[in-house]
Amino acid sequence: MKKFIIILFILICTVGYSQQLYIGTTHTIEWDAVITPQGVISYEVWLKDVEGTEIYVTEISDTMYTVDISGQEGIINIGVKTKLVYDSITYRSDINWSDVNGLETPDPFVLWRAVPRVKNLRR
Repeated sequence: MKKFIIILFILICTVGYSQQLYIGTTHTIEWDAVITPQGVISYEVWLKDVEGTEIYVTEISDTMYTVDISGQEGIINIGVKTKLVYDSITYRSDINWSDVNGLETPDPFVLWRAVPRVKNLRR
C-alpha cells in the first residue's frame, strides 16, 4: 500500500502540471486584449528572476512584446499586468505570470538563458 501511494504521488506530480521551456535571449510573447467600454488600457511587462525578484520592463499599448533577457541568467518568468486609466484614476491588475497554470495562462512556460562558462581554466 505504501508503494502504491508513493507511485500515485509521483504520477500526480509529474503528469498533473507541466511547463514549456524556451531557450534563448529574445522571446516574443502575446496575449488577448483587455476590452473595456471606458478608459484607456495599457500593459506593464515584468520579469521575475531565479531569486524571485520582480523587475519592471516597460509599459506598452500593444498585445505583443519581444523581451530581451540577455542581462539575466537562468530560468526567467515573464508577466503582464493590465493598467486602466479612467476618470484620472489609475487601476492595475495583479501580474499574470507565465509559469502559473490557470485560466489566464492555460499553457504555462518559462524562459531560460544559460551563459556559457569558461572552459579549460588553468594557471
